[in-house]
Amino acid sequence: MFLEQTWSTFHALKASRQLDIVFDYFVLSQLNRQPIELQLLISFVLLENLKSTFAQEQGYPFEDGKFKSRPGGNELPFKELLKRMLEAVGMMPDLSKIIRLRNEIVHSGITQLPAQERAEIWRFTQDVIREYLVRLLNYQGDYFLYRQRVAFHHV
Repeated sequence: MFLEQTWSTFHALKASRQLDIVFDYFVLSQLNRQPIELQLLISFVLLENLKSTFAQEQGYPFEDGKFKSRPGGNELPFKELLKRMLEAVGMMPDLSKIIRLRNEIVHSGITQLPAQERAEIWRFTQDVIREYLVRLLNYQGDYFLYRQRVAFHHV
């Protein structure tokens, strides 16, 4: 049912949103045989990819290695573009823990957060990605949240 409902949207967005790469990263981010920091990092790279292709699709100029609000305008940082991307599909999650941990791991290569907290943020990140993809692809129906392992209905 998922494939039948989403195939035309997937096909239309595949190139511009790099959906083949998105799904590769999504699968890689869930491999249990790697450290949680690597699973998180792959998830963060996946969010970066989704954010960048969203910004390109929206026509935000990329100047001096950064997306701008308009040519010669203010920089649109990761958090702002991610927020806009999620809002475009009707999502407004609190991204503060994801952003904080992303910055810590990207800039230092590791985190001092307890293992339980790292795992919870990873599960939350998986849910954000999963819900975003379901909404982006216009899926209508049940799907499972990673954290709760219970069905969630999207209409």
